[in-house]
Amino acid sequence: WDGKWRLVMYDLPIRFKKARNAFRFRLKDLGFFQFQKSAWIYPYPCVGEILFVADFYGVRKYVEILEIVKILDDRKLKANFGL
Repeated sequence: WDGKWRLVMYDLPIRFKKARNAFRFRLKDLGFFQFQKSAWIYPYPCVGEILFVADFYGVRKYVEILEIVKILDDRKLKANFGL
């Protein structure tokens, strides 16, 4: 682990309901942790894979990926990922 968190956020319009559900399922399947309702977090580099999935579902313009150096209290996250 390089000490950075990858936060994937999305805000898909209602017409993308099926894509939203599929995208969320894929994030779970990849091992992401639900940080907030439409915000998922992961400790390892994943930009390429997330952009591929977003492109596949046609929702890339509604997805943002942030690389975060510090989270005030990340003990629960570290425990979840075994870090």
